[in-house]
Amino acid sequence: DDIQEISNEIREKIDRIVIKWQKNNKIKIIRGVLLLDEANLLNIDSFAYLSKNIESFISPSIILSTGNSDLKIHDVNYISSHGIPTDFLDRFLIIQTNPYSYNEIKKILFIKANEETLLIDAEAYELLTKIGIECGIRYSIYILSIIILVSDNKSKTINTIEIKKSFLMFIDTKRFIRYSKKLKKKNIFCPNQKF
Repeated sequence: DDIQEISNEIREKIDRIVIKWQKNNKIKIIRGVLLLDEANLLNIDSFAYLSKNIESFISPSIILSTGNSDLKIHDVNYISSHGIPTDFLDRFLIIQTNPYSYNEIKKILFIKANEETLLIDAEAYELLTKIGIECGIRYSIYILSIIILVSDNKSKTINTIEIKKSFLMFIDTKRFIRYSKKLKKKNIFCPNQKF
């Protein structure tokens, strides 16, 4: 079974039918939302595809998310804001966001712990919040998930020892980068190695 891409002619024919049905009130088009997290990882072909289809009347509202600025666009030797081509970026409204505050991270972790019915002592909450500030909120939430899996005292209050144990068992991105740089300097780390 060969899988083939739908040709532009067929796409255009379908678009004409949809437009006709919409004009005759046979259908109602409700546009959706497309969220692309870490949009800086898209390659130039992906942006070309999005650029072409963003003009369509049935195109969803597109939200691109990235935490980076001034990056090389994949597949081309060109640096642009957020790793997104300038002609594509010019069509968007850029909304700057700020990192979560200490109290916001603590509140989010408290909500997550309540969802998982975890009891966590105050000192452990402080440590987990500090991890959220240093390593990111996602990682501190992962720490909570890990505690659920590895904890010996599921009915007791979780303390700093279990937070530290989980923190040491699973590495965050920043520590991974530092560790891999050390290995690379010692010629131990080979990024092209297949496992």
